[in-house]
Amino acid sequence: AADAFGCDSLYFGSESGNIDRLKALAAASLSPEFKELYDALIKTNIGTAAAYAKALSLVAGEDATALSNDLLGIAYCKAILSGGYDVKPLCTKRMGADYNEKNLTEGYPSATALRKIYREEGFDALQAHLPAPTFEVLQRARQKDELLGNGQAYGTALLAILRTMPTEQIESAALCASGLGARIASAAQNATSLDQLYAL
Repeated sequence: AADAFGCDSLYFGSESGNIDRLKALAAASLSPEFKELYDALIKTNIGTAAAYAKALSLVAGEDATALSNDLLGIAYCKAILSGGYDVKPLCTKRMGADYNEKNLTEGYPSATALRKIYREEGFDALQAHLPAPTFEVLQRARQKDELLGNGQAYGTALLAILRTMPTEQIESAALCASGLGARIASAAQNATSLDQLYAL
């Protein structure tokens, strides 16, 4: 999608901040050896996450256990490599709260905590927890009615993407093997919202 929009780089945060390692792991996850090992491990019922980490560790020759944002970074790099997109991935080391921390902590708050404040206390309450330039960007977006506060616009976009993706492409994503990819593809055809997608 970034390539289609004319983007030449993709910048994201990760726990390791090591883009070379994430790119190497992404390349390893595209190898036939990884697929063969992953398919075999899935049959042992250890779970998709454990099978993914173990297969990737064996193929990469290092401990490939990764935290959430590193996993996401690997998926980004994998999509860029497999799609042949002219997009350069860049990352910075994540600092502050864990990505899914629901409460405010010292230092940088998580996006989850900020969304919670937004929902419960309103937009203006965010100002105390954000750098001034960030709050100004959000303020301008709000004035143009471009904030995705309820997720509806995001959900519409995501469903549109899932409906047009081949099932095989969804299945090739991390943790979407063993029928999960086909289930997601089927649910996307019938759901009219993200809540319905999750329920199906």
